Amino acid sequence: YPPVNEVDNTSSSRIQKKQKQVVSLGRFSPDKRQLEQIEIASLLPDFQFYLVGFINNQSYYKKCEEIIASKGLKNVFLVGNASAEERKRLLDESEYFIHNLRNEPFGITSVQAIASGCYPIVHNSGGQKEMIENKAQRFDSLREAVECFHLAERLNSDQKKHEIQAMTNTLSSYSALKFQKDFKELIQKMLFQA
Repeated sequence: YPPVNEVDNTSSSRIQKKQKQVVSLGRFSPDKRQLEQIEIASLLPDFQFYLVGFINNQSYYKKCEEIIASKGLKNVFLVGNASAEERKRLLDESEYFIHNLRNEPFGITSVQAIASGCYPIVHNSGGQKEMIENKAQRFDSLREAVECFHLAERLNSDQKKHEIQAMTNTLSSYSALKFQKDFKELIQKMLFQA
């Protein structure tokens, strides 16, 4: 895995009762599927959704705005070109994180979200399946995504804290220090086999 500099799993204060909101991180582009996130948000009107990302594709971003307006959604907010501070604030205050890119090899944003104490709901493909082991947090369809949120809401505070802490404890596997150590071992092994 690539190194993730933002991994800090030492702060248990991040695992706390947060606002009933969902954050996603990813450049605004069709492959990041913000339109699908908007559809999920339309089925979960009691949740606030913050879709955060670099405006990579102006026409796609505009389409997202238009869909939100046409559906009259009051629970979806696009946060284009957010500063690092704003991204961190939204991660820290959000209870949930959604990631629905298909077959992404890794997913640094999921690691960042877990490190911030968010409960991740992710697509059941690619590296997300390895990072998020609990099948109740993975989905294959819009209907399943909505059900993941309903299941998560049924967890009591202690259960959710326990699950987030368990995921947080695995984050050191993705740290820059772990990457450097593994990379050094790999290079040494290759050099000595030659």
